[in-house]
Amino acid sequence: ADVRGLTGTVEFTGDSVWWKGVRVAFPGTRASGDGRYYINAGSIHLRLHGDPVDPADIRWAWVKLPEQGSGKIDFGLDWTENKSVYTAQNMDVRLEKSHVTGNIEATVTDTVAFRDANLRFTNLDTQLLTRMFGMKFPRPLTLTGRAAFNGGQHALRINGDVVVDDPRSGRSRLVGNGVMGLANGVFTARDLHVRMLPLQMGLAKAIDRFPRDPSDREKDQHCI
Repeated sequence: ADVRGLTGTVEFTGDSVWWKGVRVAFPGTRASGDGRYYINAGSIHLRLHGDPVDPADIRWAWVKLPEQGSGKIDFGLDWTENKSVYTAQNMDVRLEKSHVTGNIEATVTDTVAFRDANLRFTNLDTQLLTRMFGMKFPRPLTLTGRAAFNGGQHALRINGDVVVDDPRSGRSRLVGNGVMGLANGVFTARDLHVRMLPLQMGLAKAIDRFPRDPSDREKDQHCI
């Protein structure tokens, strides 16, 4: 990390480091907050307010962040042995060409689960979501709209209104709420209500042909 300035109170104990009211400056970022690092366990807990924030400055904390972007955010990070929890509140950020505002919490283990996510976004690139969260899509898409959601891949409760721009088939718009999931290649839904205003058939076919598991990926590649 390229730290250009650091002030605040830092306390060292036998197996941990604590800091309170620390202000830190990176080349394109100004942040302040509290945190603690447990040396033996290798766990870290951060609460930071950043304005402005350049993601290139904090890729040391999350290497999947893109290098290009800007914005402001109240950021939380909890790294433990087998789990990482990221929170973003009062967010207004641009990552590459994508612009996102709102709040989200993501828990990363061997999968990703979301809590109290409420976002608005423009030109959100699904390839960016794949790089950052491992989320899978039938092909590169661009999303604009709003979405509130809770849960994980197997049961995600959603309430959203999203315009989907697909370079191959054109523009679709999906408005929906309810619970949906994907397990072992099988799509499930509960109390799910969706309006398609419209849904382009090319995108519908790509979703239908999307590989169900890694062994299907190669044989279905020509269909996507």
